[in-house]
Amino acid sequence: MRYIHSICKQVLPEIHDLSQVAFVYIFCENRLAHKKWSRQYSKIHGIFIEEVSLLAKINDDVMAYMKNVTPMSIFDVRKQKSVKQLNKENVNFVWTQILLENLIRMPRTDIDKSDMLGECRNYYKYNPKEIEKINEFEQDYDSEFAIWWYTRD
Repeated sequence: MRYIHSICKQVLPEIHDLSQVAFVYIFCENRLAHKKWSRQYSKIHGIFIEEVSLLAKINDDVMAYMKNVTPMSIFDVRKQKSVKQLNKENVNFVWTQILLENLIRMPRTDIDKSDMLGECRNYYKYNPKEIEKINEFEQDYDSEFAIWWYTRD
């Protein structure tokens, strides 16, 4: 128990202010041992001693978060009937959303673009039509036309 308590006190100050961390949940054997000190962290969304209640809270928070983050949802929230519905598909969706969020926020550099184009050229090295598109992308890409490039054949 002391081990969990000390890890929480060491890790939480390090991750609490990260924009990538939306919620923190504590799963332990003794809720009261963590209740007092955990109040200082607004991202802690609960201290749980039962797995079912933890999963229910995560499910609720994910649903609320997804409503606020994206204007549309890939899965139908009305069909989510229980914690058991937090299945592999939905978890993959959430991880994809988190990945996209981080990719959008990451700073971009010319070196990154060059690295990506190098990977694309390597992948399509035996396909002249794709190499031509990659070269065109390198010359003409502008972020204002990102959707056009994304939907282009």
